[in-house]
Amino acid sequence: MSEHPPYVKPEKWHFPMRNRLISALTKGTIVIQCKEKSGSLITAYQALEQGKEVFAVAGSIFDPNSTGPARLIQQGAKLVHSTKKIF
Repeated sequence: MSEHPPYVKPEKWHFPMRNRLISALTKGTIVIQCKEKSGSLITAYQALEQGKEVFAVAGSIFDPNSTGPARLIQQGAKLVHSTKKIF
C-alpha cells in the first residue's frame, strides 16, 4: 500500500506515510510487542491521532520488545488483559 505510483523507489520516509493509511483503514490497532523506535508505534500513534482505539499488551519489564506497548499504555492505549476487551 502506498500513496506513490508503482515506479517510485521506496524511501525510508515513505513508510510512516503508509502506516497512516493502514491505521486509517482499521477500526483499531493492537500492539503486542515492539521496541521504542518501531513502525508499529508509528501506526499506533497515527491511530490515536485519528481517534481510533489503540490497545497494547504489557510484557516483561526485562524484554526490550515490551517498551513500545508500555509507552503506548502511558499515552492512552487501552491495556489488554484478555481478548474479551478487544472483541
